Formats: sequence, structure tokens, C-alpha cells
Amino acid sequence: MTGDEQIKVERLTDRRMRDWLAIPRITMGDDPVWVQPLNIAERERVSRKHNVFFEFGDAEFFIAYKNGKPAGRISAQENLRHLHHYSDGTGQFGFFDCINDPLVAAALVQAASDWLAARGLSRMQGPFSLTINQESGLLISGFDKRPAIMTGHGTPYAPQLLESCGFVKVVDLFSYQMSTAIVPDRVERLARLATETGRVRVRNIEIKRYDAEAALIFDIFNDAWSDNWGFVPFSPNEAIKTARELRPFMRSKFGFIVEIDGEPSAMAVVLPDLNEVVAPFRGRLLPFNWTKLAYAVVRDDWRSARVVLLGIRKKYRNTPLAAGVLSLLVGEFIKLGQQYKEISLELSWIVETNRQMVALAELNAGKPAKVYRIYGKDIERASTLEKRS
Repeated sequence: MTGDEQIKVERLTDRRMRDWLAIPRITMGDDPVWVQPLNIAERERVSRKHNVFFEFGDAEFFIAYKNGKPAGRISAQENLRHLHHYSDGTGQFGFFDCINDPLVAAALVQAASDWLAARGLSRMQGPFSLTINQESGLLISGFDKRPAIMTGHGTPYAPQLLESCGFVKVVDLFSYQMSTAIVPDRVERLARLATETGRVRVRNIEIKRYDAEAALIFDIFNDAWSDNWGFVPFSPNEAIKTARELRPFMRSKFGFIVEIDGEPSAMAVVLPDLNEVVAPFRGRLLPFNWTKLAYAVVRDDWRSARVVLLGIRKKYRNTPLAAGVLSLLVGEFIKLGQQYKEISLELSWIVETNRQMVALAELNAGKPAKVYRIYGKDIERASTLEKRS
């Protein structure tokens, strides 16, 4: 509390859910490219009943009020799968959204930090909402572009707010905008060299065997990404839940599996960008917006899509086949985009340390269209922050 300004942080309850949902509207409601997520989906993301995260972790959600009005929000989470994988004493935070006020930001960060410290954790990283396999990173560039399906947006001042609280960069995640007008010559050449070996075959997923195909895709993903920064494998139930959430929008043509010597060894999944449909909904699905969404899915006439999964099994990553197989997949989803009149294809997120994927993406798309940043800091007690300030 400073002067006449009163800042108070409260834990999220059912009674405060309306305030939690209102905060992005307060901070980004005037932004012409922001897409308000569906309220029903946002409630499920923080629900201990609906979010599979709570099978292997715990979280608390905080709302900041300034002079009695909602002013910011944040989550603090303990991901036991991350801790088992890394043993690094690191907790995580997510859902960071705040008015342009360093005092409000500091109060939110301190609430999250104290919650993590009470669990014996010594460091915090994020934002992850709620895991690295869900919405990750804080937007630091590309504010003029609409967020794609299952990605976040943000305010240009948010990075400075986190940095004022002592956060520093850990790693960046890149998002690329690809043209589907033509398959680049080099990509086509590399793909052709792979197929000419006689060892490689690409196919679409079989929707009639969707559960088995989804399990196979996540198995390849867990292997392909196992050496990437921050990787935490999808748990079996996490993979099942994610696959079920995607099922209403999937078509056979949206999923690709590459077999090498008869073994499923690489994959890619493209999702139509539902944000182009839900943008006018203002978070509401009822009473009639659900019919508009269903019609859009049936009509299958998209202007944008996102490559959400792409990878090759680790044993092939450093072999001569790798570049050809990944180029083959890139060529396939570029050709998929050509089935539509005009389509913008986003490839995200790619960790900046994944040099092979960055090189492939930049070969097709140039420099990143958006950058999302993961921040980190050592955890401080409230008394320490008070002394410093």
C-alpha cells in the first residue's frame, strides 16, 4: 500500500472467477488483434477437476486488486513431473497479466513466490499456464499479430514489469509465419532425397484409429523433444486428455506420420486456427456462438492454421535422413495449406536452442514473427523484498 493506493492480493475462489476472467479484458480489451479466449475453456484451465495438471502437480491462483478493482493475476505451481525430471528446486508461474503498475506486478510476483517458497522451492520460472506442454512464454515481440490457436497474447509493457521484479531471461521461444504459396526448392530437394532412399514413407493419420494414432504421435513427441530445453514428457493421461480436446477439430489431412524402414519415426500435426472464428465471440459460447463454431469446423474453409507438433525420433536426429524427413513434413503441410484459398501457417513454439528446427523454420519463413520469453529468478521472501524497496 502506498499513499492513497491500496493493493491487495487474494486467492482465486468461485466468487472471484468473474474478476479472474475480466483481467485480460482490462489489459487488452482495446487491442485490435487480441482474441478473448472462451470463458468456459478458461475456467477449465484453472479447474482442479478438469485440468489434468492436477494429477501430477498443485497450483494456486492469485488476483490483485487496486483500490478494490481487479488489476492483475498470476498462478504459482509446483510441477512434480518437472521436479522429478530435473531435481532443480524450481517452481513455476503462469497466467501473468497486469495493468501497467510495477507495484501491482510486485505484489502478484511476491504472492506466487511465497506460495512456492512454502513448498521448499528456491527458484521460479515462467510463464507456463500451467505446464510447458500448454501455453508457454511471455510475448516480447510480434504484438501486432493475432495470437493463433492455443497461444497467448500480451501487453508490450508486461516484460518490463517482470524485469522490474527481478526476472531475467532464461530462454526464448520462436513463432514463425510460413507462406504456403510454394514449397522452397531446397526443402523440395531435401525431401526428394529422403524419399529416393526407399526407406521413407509419409502418410496421414487414420481418423478411424484416432486414439491409437494420437498415442503414437505423443510417443514420437516425447522421444523427439527429450533433449530440448525444459522438456517434460506428456504423461499418459495428459496425452489422452489433449488428444480428446483436439478430436472435434481433427481431420486425417491435419496429421502426418513418417515411417522410416517401416517404423513410425516422425510426425507433424496442423490445427486450423479457431481464433479466426471465436474472435468476435467475446469469450461467450452460449447461446448461439457454438453453432457458428460448429459450422466453421464442418465448412473447413480456413484462412490460418498452426503447426502445433513437429519432430523426429532422437535416434535419427543427427543422421543424413533427418533434414530430408523434416523437409518432407514441411512440404506436406505447405501442400495442405495450398488446398485452401489463402492461408497463413504458423509454426510455434520452437526453442531458440533447438538449432536444427530453427534452421529449418528460417529456411522456410525467415526470422521469427513472434518471440515468447521464459523468465526466471531466485525466490525471495516478502521480508527480503521489503528491505530492498
